[in-house]
Amino acid sequence: PASPAAMDEFEDEFETKDVASSARSSWRDRKRFGGSPGSDGAGSNAVMDEWLDHGVATATPEDFERLLLEASAPNAGGGAGAKAALMTAKSLSANDMCPLAPWAELIGVEGEPIEGFASLTDAADQPLVVAFAHYRRSSQLVKQAVTSLSQALPRSLPVQLVVVTTDSCADNRKLVKKSAVPIIPLRIEDPMRSDWCSAYGLTSESAKYELAVFIIDSDTGKCVSVNYDCSPVALTDYVKKAAAFWQRSQ
Repeated sequence: PASPAAMDEFEDEFETKDVASSARSSWRDRKRFGGSPGSDGAGSNAVMDEWLDHGVATATPEDFERLLLEASAPNAGGGAGAKAALMTAKSLSANDMCPLAPWAELIGVEGEPIEGFASLTDAADQPLVVAFAHYRRSSQLVKQAVTSLSQALPRSLPVQLVVVTTDSCADNRKLVKKSAVPIIPLRIEDPMRSDWCSAYGLTSESAKYELAVFIIDSDTGKCVSVNYDCSPVALTDYVKKAAAFWQRSQ
C-alpha cells in the first residue's frame, strides 16, 4: 500500500502555487470543453501510472482512502478512530456519486433556501467542494474545525469549504465571522426528517463520533474522499491530502 512518505510527497507538491493553479486550469478546461476524464474508468490507468512513477505501484484508490482515514484518526495510528470511521461509513464511500438533490433543502445564513449543489459550485468556481458536518447542535467540533482551517489551510488550495450544521442561522453567521478563509455555512432545519442527513449518513448515532467530511468533485458530483470520524485538528491535513490525490487523478 501507499506509504505515508508517498502521501507526504503528494501533499508537498500540491501545496506549491504552480500545482494548485494547474489543478484549477485542468478543471476549467474540462468544464469548457466537456467530458470528465476518468469518469468511465479510463482514467484509472493514468492514475496508476502516476503512482508507479512515485514508487507506490501496489496502491489502489481504496488503499489511498483507507490511508486518509488512518491519517486523520487520533494519533494517526489507525486505532479506534479509524475503526469507527470504517464501521460508520455506510452511506457513502470514495468514488460513489453523491446525492445532489438533498442539498436543495439546506438553508443559508439569512434563512434563504439555496438553489441546490450547483449554486454552490457555480458561485465558488472551485473544482472541489469540502463539506464537513456534525449532527449535534452547537458542536464544538465544528467551531474547532473552522479555527483549524483558518490557521492552516493553504489559500491556494482549489476548494470551496462548506459546513453543514443543525444550528440556527444566527449561529452560522458567527462561523462566517470567525473564519479567516471563505466558508459557506448551511443549516439542516430538522435533522430527524432531513433527506440530506439520510443521504449522507448522518444520524443520532453519528453524533458519538467526530466530524463527517465529504470531498466532492464539483463537476461530476463524485466523492473523492469520505470520512465519518475526522478530528477537527486533522481536518486541514486530510483536505490537503485528498485534494492532492484528486489532482493526481486528473
